[in-house]
Amino acid sequence: PPTQWIDVRGGYEHPDSGSARNRPQADAVVELLERSWRAWQRYGLTVGVVTPFRKQRDLIVDLLGRSTADLLHVVRVGTADSFQGDERDVMVLSTVVDGSASDRLRGFAASRNRINVSVTRARRQLIVVGDLDAALSVDDTLGRLAHYIQSRSDRRERDEHVAQHPLLARWLTEADRWGCDKAMELAPRIERSDCRPDVRIGADVAVYVDGAAEPTRDLDAKSQLAEEGVMVIRFGHPDDWAQTFETFADQLGVG
Repeated sequence: PPTQWIDVRGGYEHPDSGSARNRPQADAVVELLERSWRAWQRYGLTVGVVTPFRKQRDLIVDLLGRSTADLLHVVRVGTADSFQGDERDVMVLSTVVDGSASDRLRGFAASRNRINVSVTRARRQLIVVGDLDAALSVDDTLGRLAHYIQSRSDRRERDEHVAQHPLLARWLTEADRWGCDKAMELAPRIERSDCRPDVRIGADVAVYVDGAAEPTRDLDAKSQLAEEGVMVIRFGHPDDWAQTFETFADQLGVG
């Protein structure tokens, strides 16, 4: 099903009782339910909230009861173990753990069975509320789920960018024909500035596919990147692309 990750950093608490909770994640879950419930209801979608920890389930139920009590009658909130065999159109997973969680509790939350239950209970959409960096940092079932959702989100962003920039789609086809073998990121943001070239190759090469005879787009951004040590390669009129590929073959990874 379609997936989404809502990034909520930190907030992990582990009381002495053995279970765990995360108030910022619980707040985010409740806010999501309040914001989206009417739309889901309009389409007749059933909704569930699942979490590995009993204390997180209790916290979400308590917050729902205090803010929008009616949702408690239509949204099922439970632990992953309690959702065995049950399904909902939309499932919201609160992971609870962040980078400060112990290996034992991280392993409990990220167990293959619990993550599989959370994912397979969603018929139409899965929304994960959790600390994305913490999830990506460990190679376990939760980490692999985070990588999968992030890659799908990046792909959607790339597709939207290319759809709005037909000349870039043509350039990508041409780059493939030339045998570019370096990893390329589309529509990235250069970390050292607010500049957004069309293609980024590695950390130090930015490509602009302008198409015009003269560089007319983002002149200030290109100058700023050059000042910061980023090589800016501009592809102007398509008739000149072959020469540009030849000139910057090493930087573009032309095989």
